[in-house]
Amino acid sequence: MKWLRRSLAFLMVDLLIILLTLALATWQINSTLLRSSYYSEILDRSEAYSFLLTDVPTSALNELQPPDSGGGSLGAGPLELLGIGPEDLVSAINATLPVPWVQQAVEHVISELGGYMTGERDQFLVTVRFGDRVDVLSTEFKSLILRSNAYDLIFDRFVSPLVAETVVGSMPVELDLTEQQVLASVQRITPRDWVEPQFVSAVDIVMPYLTGKTEGFEVVIPLDGRVEVGLQEVKGLLRTSGAYESLYDRLIGPLVYESLGGSIRLPYGILLDDQEIAAALREVAPPEWIQGTAEQIIDDSAPFLMGKSDSFNTTVSLTDIKAKAVLVLEDTVSRELTEIVDSLPNCQNISLQQILASGLQGSIECLPTDSSVRELTRILGDRIASAVSSSIVAVIPESIVFTEQDLYDTLSLAGVQDGSTAVDSIRARVRDGWTYTDEDFVLDLGELVFSEVDGRKALSSI
Repeated sequence: MKWLRRSLAFLMVDLLIILLTLALATWQINSTLLRSSYYSEILDRSEAYSFLLTDVPTSALNELQPPDSGGGSLGAGPLELLGIGPEDLVSAINATLPVPWVQQAVEHVISELGGYMTGERDQFLVTVRFGDRVDVLSTEFKSLILRSNAYDLIFDRFVSPLVAETVVGSMPVELDLTEQQVLASVQRITPRDWVEPQFVSAVDIVMPYLTGKTEGFEVVIPLDGRVEVGLQEVKGLLRTSGAYESLYDRLIGPLVYESLGGSIRLPYGILLDDQEIAAALREVAPPEWIQGTAEQIIDDSAPFLMGKSDSFNTTVSLTDIKAKAVLVLEDTVSRELTEIVDSLPNCQNISLQQILASGLQGSIECLPTDSSVRELTRILGDRIASAVSSSIVAVIPESIVFTEQDLYDTLSLAGVQDGSTAVDSIRARVRDGWTYTDEDFVLDLGELVFSEVDGRKALSSI
């Protein structure tokens, strides 16, 4: 019986060891695998958060960079085109989602899920609030863009092709300009130090909408301050291209022609029509007068184009060129008179005195034998000189007035369809600013994501 007692004793000891081992294992599992904080401690000790927020995105961004294409930009990735290095983006990620914040969020998830899995609670709720990180995200995003080549990239990829297309054949006035000259003017009208504050302001306005703090947004970019700069650039381009001469024919010439008092009928069958008078004014108008007049019209139109007034008018004095035009027209009359006398047949029975006695209203049918062509021309020219001068002065006005209606007509004649509509559209945009709202954003997003042509359909899809 002794051996039986010993066998039972050994069996009890073995059973006790097994039970103790199971108890220890269970306790170990409960204190490790089944304890939610266990996983948090492992992640903390292994520096997994630093690896996740630094090493992983750095490696991923480096992998996304295309191989070196020989220094060209055709194969460059978006970060390279923007001039943003992977380290800049990783730094922004870490500033937006710092390790302590991520660690706290992960531990919250593990705690909620772990308690549910181990039966400590019957339900779980995971709440990760990003609201307090939005301001940091906005700041980092703006900082990245302001440090990047976004401004230059926009001009290279979008503005430059549009300028090139305009230079080739869309200008209302023929300008001898290169793409680089026009692009440089556009950059001076919208310089980086003006564009960047507009971008920062737009981001600040849109962010509350994206985070649900507001139900809508409206971004308004004021443009009135750029009109005066733009008009100065227009004048510079006109000077560079030498286009002021053609502007006379488009802006001033038609108005001069309309303001003339009609044709001039002079003695001895001489007629000066409106076209000859307008051509004389055009001939004597010096380049500096044309430039000054055109620039005066441009300057006077600024308040109108900015929407500050509903009309404008520029009084253009013709006094200086009028006097010079009279001399040109007198020469024209002298040439016509010479041609008339030179074409006369010789006559035997009429003397020079008889012709002159008939007065200015008489007619000349033949050339007297007692005079030469030159002598008769000189005498007749002297007799009608005063009539020529007074008649020309009477039909040419002292000044003309250029108004917004003339601007509409000029643009229409230059190929701009419905000049008044085009100008009024520009005035409204300048007066009210460029506006972009949450409705525009939703429609654009719908077209981008859902490829919907109908914006309202895209809106309902969203």
